[in-house]
Amino acid sequence: MTSLAASKIPLKPPSQEVVLFLRNLLVMLQAGVSLPRCLQSLKAQTQNRSMQNVLERLLAQIEEGKSLSQAFHGAGDVFDPFVTAFLKVGEESNLLAALEAIAIYYEKRDRYSRKVSSVLVYPALVLSIALVLLVVISSVCSRMLLPFFQSLHLELGLLSRVVLQAGVFFGDWRFWLATVCLLLIWIRFFPLLRRAAWRKLGPMTLRWRFVRALVQARFARSFGMLVGVGNSLVVSLGQAGKTAGHSSFSDQLGQAAVLVVEGEPVAKALVNSEVFEPLFLQLVDIGEESGTLEKQLLWLADTYEMLFEERVDALLLWMEPGLMAGLGLLTGAFIFAVGSPLAQVMGKL
Repeated sequence: MTSLAASKIPLKPPSQEVVLFLRNLLVMLQAGVSLPRCLQSLKAQTQNRSMQNVLERLLAQIEEGKSLSQAFHGAGDVFDPFVTAFLKVGEESNLLAALEAIAIYYEKRDRYSRKVSSVLVYPALVLSIALVLLVVISSVCSRMLLPFFQSLHLELGLLSRVVLQAGVFFGDWRFWLATVCLLLIWIRFFPLLRRAAWRKLGPMTLRWRFVRALVQARFARSFGMLVGVGNSLVVSLGQAGKTAGHSSFSDQLGQAAVLVVEGEPVAKALVNSEVFEPLFLQLVDIGEESGTLEKQLLWLADTYEMLFEERVDALLLWMEPGLMAGLGLLTGAFIFAVGSPLAQVMGKL
């Protein structure tokens, strides 16, 4: 009953918990501990409720006689489909080596997801706080100063009129009511709105240099791992496309898989995708011709992971000064808009 109730809980554990689980599982199996006992021990140690539910489901399936890959597959969307396919082959040859490769894959994915979040969340947070403060301050200033300026029949400049009238609008209770309603609608329909926005904006993000580097790195690592354990090129392409974390890219790989089925080389099938750079395609072509495709793909994964980190670090290096400069200009414009009428008043005294 407990395992059935846990299976109904849709919460997905944090990626850090999944990485920690894989590493601990690998260490315990290397020490000769049986798989059921490993899962029991890890379930008792973890403090995360959603991860406990996942481990409970895994343990129940192992005790039913299923393999670890089948148990991973039955854990829902916690583990990528490519991971279960890779692990299934690894169980027949070297389970520990397969688990170690999967642990490294998740560690890298978690690390680079955090990098992407730092690029997107930091400026959004800074701009949101600055915008809220600007709205509050402008509404207070407008409520205090605009009647005073009007009583003196002071002629305001364009910037001053715009800022003070905007402050009046921001101070209206209807503005705040509309803001709260829009926020509630956003929270309620966030998944739908996010999917709709991603359908429109998703293809555009592939033009960002750091996104392209990350997509190529993820694809190269998962594709190389799958090819290395003996999966066919078509199956490997399909599974690797799902791990790249980009739906538009996955659609492009679906078209490439069709070309591979028709007999086209992998590199030529990938040419139509707007993601891959010439170096990537050239090394894939060399690897396919020489029989070293796995080696070339894993080398490309390492290379593009380093390239991704360099591009993100360069972006972050310029982002903070850019944000500070933008906020400085915005603050300066606000001070000028409010201060210039006050200077006129002081000049008449």
